[in-house]
Amino acid sequence: MRMSSPLDAVMALEHQGHFAKALSTVQALLTDTPPPQDEAALVLLGGRCALRLGGEQGYKTGQTYFDRARVLYEQDDQRDMVAVVLAEKAIGAVQCGMPQALHTALKKLDEAETYQGGPGSQAAAIIAHYRAVVYDRLGEKAHAFEYFTRAHELLQHCPGQAANMLDDLGAYYMSLGKPHLARSCYTQAIAKKTEIGDVCGQATTYGHLGRLLVASEQYAEAVEQFHKAMDIGMQTDDIREVARNHCSIAQAYMALHDDERAAQALATCIHLTSQHRFPDLLAQAYVGQATLLGQQGHLEPALTVLRDYAIPMCRADLDLRGLAAARQHEGSLLRAMGQWTEAIEALHEASYLYRDSLCARELAVVTLELVHLYLDSGREEEARNAVHTALDLAEKLGDTHLVRSGDALLERLDPKEAVQRAFRRVDGHDVGSRSFLLGGQREFLTVLMSDIVSFTTYVADTELQEVTQTLNDYFTLMTDIVVRHHGHVDKYVGDGLMAIFREMPGVGHHANRAVYAALEMLERLRDFNKERAVHHQQPLHIRIGVHSDPAILGNIGCYGKMDYTAIGTAVILASRLEQSATADSVLISDGTYQLLGGYFQVEPRPSFIPKGFAEEHRVWQVLGCQPLLKCSVEFVAPEATVAPHPGVIAIALGHDQRPGCLGRQRQHVGQRGDHSTPVDLNLAAWTSATALVYTRPELVLD
Repeated sequence: MRMSSPLDAVMALEHQGHFAKALSTVQALLTDTPPPQDEAALVLLGGRCALRLGGEQGYKTGQTYFDRARVLYEQDDQRDMVAVVLAEKAIGAVQCGMPQALHTALKKLDEAETYQGGPGSQAAAIIAHYRAVVYDRLGEKAHAFEYFTRAHELLQHCPGQAANMLDDLGAYYMSLGKPHLARSCYTQAIAKKTEIGDVCGQATTYGHLGRLLVASEQYAEAVEQFHKAMDIGMQTDDIREVARNHCSIAQAYMALHDDERAAQALATCIHLTSQHRFPDLLAQAYVGQATLLGQQGHLEPALTVLRDYAIPMCRADLDLRGLAAARQHEGSLLRAMGQWTEAIEALHEASYLYRDSLCARELAVVTLELVHLYLDSGREEEARNAVHTALDLAEKLGDTHLVRSGDALLERLDPKEAVQRAFRRVDGHDVGSRSFLLGGQREFLTVLMSDIVSFTTYVADTELQEVTQTLNDYFTLMTDIVVRHHGHVDKYVGDGLMAIFREMPGVGHHANRAVYAALEMLERLRDFNKERAVHHQQPLHIRIGVHSDPAILGNIGCYGKMDYTAIGTAVILASRLEQSATADSVLISDGTYQLLGGYFQVEPRPSFIPKGFAEEHRVWQVLGCQPLLKCSVEFVAPEATVAPHPGVIAIALGHDQRPGCLGRQRQHVGQRGDHSTPVDLNLAAWTSATALVYTRPELVLD
């Protein structure tokens, strides 16, 4: 149903950023006793406009309007709109920076869900969006992306709300160190806001884009975006966003060494934030002023600005993130002044505050600054501990820039440990007993080869920066899967990946692990493509080949350049299988199939003679895991003694290292070494192996 003209007029004022005028219009319309169907909608709009005016008073006024809107919608039995009101109350507290807002917001959103009309309703979409924002700020990135994905699907036909969601999704990607994806979000948001005439929203997104460019060190372009944001913003009542953009453009000017314009921008920000009472932004402006003074070499005056203005204001306002940033700048100034003890104290507090505020990237950055300070003051052991902490954070964030910075510091502290850590990052294990001499050993293992389908065409049609970032994101995802299944990424060749799975005690057979990894790679790629769809990027498709056979494993090359790798027919046949696979499929050799023990759904494919081979090879396509197997699978060697443990199926291997049987216990599990344990055996498959085979009784298959 189309809204009546008074509501249209208020919405138009909101889109133009005239929040004060919109709020006064709402108040005037409410005094004239509007139709019941319009009254609640007007009150809800009034609450939104009050929030956009900012400050504590705007928050309180907004909450009053939301409370009234809830009563009106409840009287009219519009439960879905009650849910919308509750969601707006929850996110309003977060946007205005109220104490404990993030944790209370989740409870309010839980309450809102009890009113929502259904999984596809307007309220469901808004709640999903706001949950994503809250989880993102709480540092729960996986939950955040899950809800962003849900909101994106539900908001396809709501361009205004979808545009706001894209702004928040961009901030999420920035926190993950993925500016190319954030920029895609902001570009889409601007297009949607332009389409619906949301002038104020355009200014907000241009500001986000400018801050992204500052973070990416593209300062000249950042200045252009900030000017767009401020030119539009000055025509609106969104003074808070205008002030914020003045503070941000000052950072860009400082990076461009245009101190005069930086000082002017900061002065404007201080004037606006003082006049309109935005204490958090005022503190940020003072931090910016201290940064400018420090850049000009005026260290003492810079320290005075921080200690007399920025830090006390943040403490009084309970602004933990702002206080952390101020103390971090104080530590940097003290380090430049040679006051190492005080500098370390300041950075320690900053790190605690970032941790409490769940700012993982900022915590990693300040920890790396602490490493430099420890080195300056000769405290190498503390420096070593701190650099490992920073690298742990950087690796979890997937921030390659921070990882490189941490690696450089660790190499300076302990070159051997730097090499060890690099190997752990690749395959999840220490270098251990690997010899750095040339040569290798023959070993029975499983090789996995994967390749992106039609990648050459994709490269030809795509910008270089996007191609590079896509490959980095893709390889990060696939490598995590290989490592989780106790494999080792041997090499990347173009868009191809080669992984090897070796025999390791206690983690299952290498063939099993390789196939499980292959299936998970396909599954995770589907999620990866959903993320790409949000940015209108074309999906990726891969093909995978897996083969088990003896191979030469060791250091291959020369003393100037060595690679720890596998060579031999195992590698070649895995590559041929990958080339023969269709998109999004896994082909395995008969050698691998014979080692799997029936725990995967497979079907035969036509045999073929691979290039470079004389004999025909049987081929199988893996369709998935067997749906009835709900427990983990372990392979045991001939004559093995297995300690009983519920929920595990043991596979006895014959002397030729092929599966001997699958037994399922019907009554009870015997003691260790009791070969008379009652088991249901496939006697035809039982050859020379002796082993206990056990599982949960309720999982017995007829």
